[in-house]
Amino acid sequence: MIPPMPQGTSGAHSRRAVLASCALLTAGVLAGCDVRLQRGAPHIPGVPTQSPPADAATLRAMLLRLRGLAARAEGVGHVGGATSSAGHSSAAKPSARASDAVATHALWAARLATIHHQQATRLAAVIATEGISAPPSAPVAATGTLRQLRDLEVGGVGPRALDGVAGVAPENVPMLCSIAATQGAGARMLGAAVSWPSVATPGPAALALLSDVRGCVYALEVIAGRTPLKQRTLIAATLTTMYAARSRLVLAAGSSAPPAPVEYRLPVPVTDAAAARRLAQVMLGRVVATCASQSPSTAGRVSQVGAVVRLWSEATAASWQWGVKPVPFPGLRE
Repeated sequence: MIPPMPQGTSGAHSRRAVLASCALLTAGVLAGCDVRLQRGAPHIPGVPTQSPPADAATLRAMLLRLRGLAARAEGVGHVGGATSSAGHSSAAKPSARASDAVATHALWAARLATIHHQQATRLAAVIATEGISAPPSAPVAATGTLRQLRDLEVGGVGPRALDGVAGVAPENVPMLCSIAATQGAGARMLGAAVSWPSVATPGPAALALLSDVRGCVYALEVIAGRTPLKQRTLIAATLTTMYAARSRLVLAAGSSAPPAPVEYRLPVPVTDAAAARRLAQVMLGRVVATCASQSPSTAGRVSQVGAVVRLWSEATAASWQWGVKPVPFPGLRE
């Protein structure tokens, strides 16, 4: 039986009182049970829980991938007789070995092992900061062949990998693009060919990238003009890569592309071979840095991510060939 409503009290007032009492009662029960909304907490019917960050699955998968890459690269480096510490090899020079190519690939495998270890460590810290539970750190055997390592590095810039990078939040795009770029560059240093998408549109980043690529091409042409013909192998290879990049960017920019300057003011005068090398390093570094600064604008657009990562990867590999010390996140501040 429902008791009669007290005299002098309206129905509306009584309803508010009842709702307020229920709210206080619920709050008291939750407080007494010490219920909190915590990341990773099990779901309690009727009590909302925090959802995992949108990028959790992608970041966890990348961490597992980096751990596997580091172990595989370490194994290939050991088999080839190379060891790495901070990106340097303590093994004999490749020219002292029976096969220069094998020794060089082993040396780069060792360097890549260091890079991927450092990337995994940093990514694990980022995951912890974002409140994501890291995947178990199970030991990974440092075994494998050079071909397997190449395939893994190439896979880091494949369609599926780039699609994952494009799907993360803009603030995470530069980090994941940088990791992808090192995998593409690593594949190149190991002698693997990377099949990039035939159609790639850099989007809004095209003009900024075009300016730096044009400057880089100009500097390399100056270096070529002051280098003996027999010593231009690396220059020619780098120019071939940058010419292709320039053509892609001009096509992407279309009518919005400004005319190329007649000349550029070079940051390093080419007075000798050492100065020429330094100039190439600086100009390639500018391209890498611009790729990094423009990468957030590609979020959600896989074709634009692919275009930027391609140039980032190619410029990174070229800078390594010119003597730049490999770092885990080229173009980003540590």
